[in-house]
Amino acid sequence: MERSGNRLPDPATLFLIGTVIVVVVSAIAASQAWTVAQQLPEIDSIQVERDGVVVNEQVLDKDGKPRVTWQTTGETYRAKSLLTRDGFFWLISHLVTNFMGFRPLGVVLVGMLGIGVAERTGLIRALLKAFIAVVPGSLLTPAMVFLGIMSSITLDAGYVVLPPLAAALYLAAG
Repeated sequence: MERSGNRLPDPATLFLIGTVIVVVVSAIAASQAWTVAQQLPEIDSIQVERDGVVVNEQVLDKDGKPRVTWQTTGETYRAKSLLTRDGFFWLISHLVTNFMGFRPLGVVLVGMLGIGVAERTGLIRALLKAFIAVVPGSLLTPAMVFLGIMSSITLDAGYVVLPPLAAALYLAAG
């Protein structure tokens, strides 16, 4: 597994390859006149009278989950090529908006920046030494599980931030 992972190109190169694939597929889709009709989910409900008050209740399926039907809005969208001048302009002009719209990216970037600053200033090393001094070696793994649960509750990107920190902690503990 590690060998195949090491054969992968740099993440920036992978991103560039993915971008090229999207641009080419958009050109193919536009040339073939692909369209899609917009559909929105609607939770089925019925009106029920309870204690003289009419309320809406969700209709449940056989598994006890709300029954959802897809309603067509009547709007259709046509594929547009990103290889044209207008498509390329749209791609470049909406680049920042697209990145900002992907919420986990901001959390990960800020987390990486914070961890980088903390590592360069020696804060992480000091915190790891203090953590190792307080937590006995036999409780290191349960402590990591606890930190993982807490980071998932408090931080959306806990699963990204914690593994490298745990690896550094295990390395420092020997």
